[in-house]
Amino acid sequence: MKRTAIVLALAALCSPAFGAILFQEDFESGLGANWAIIGSAQVVADPLQADNALHFTAPGSGGDLFSTVIAAPAGTYYLQFDYLSTADISFATPGGFVGIMDPLETWLVGDANYAATIQTNAVPRNAWQHVDLTFSTNGNFLLKLEQFAGSSAPIGTAYFDNILITTETPEPSTMAMVGLALAGVGAFRQSKSKSKANS
Repeated sequence: MKRTAIVLALAALCSPAFGAILFQEDFESGLGANWAIIGSAQVVADPLQADNALHFTAPGSGGDLFSTVIAAPAGTYYLQFDYLSTADISFATPGGFVGIMDPLETWLVGDANYAATIQTNAVPRNAWQHVDLTFSTNGNFLLKLEQFAGSSAPIGTAYFDNILITTETPEPSTMAMVGLALAGVGAFRQSKSKSKANS
């Protein structure tokens, strides 16, 4: 009984490394309550898979699709999403941009036209790419997306899907402590087995 309780407690500690979900969007229900300003954003059939994705029908600058306010204290958060450019490789800058406003503007993902943490011009074309990054905010923020007006790719060729923002993943030291706890349980079980065998 005690052994089962210990295993369950350790399993809970080792469950997926995400914290609380602050924002989640897969576009399967269109553009709903997550979005405050829609601009030229449009939910369309995914060009490569049997579901929906987001793209833009007009170029943007400064953001074209804005989320509702995401309530969060100042800190570091984790963003992941899927990105696809169907533009031919001859178009050097595909134009998919993702940023935040808190209230300062920070572009997290962009192309060679603008400084950003991740450059979409380095992303392979015609295949979905999963993007993961951390970012810091001064407090409550908005998420914003666009296909940038200054990029060379034709409008409608940058797609987004499966956006998730969570509290930051656990630091390696947390996982190390979990590993030590597991090792300790294993050593305890081994010594208990030896003592039973000797009696």
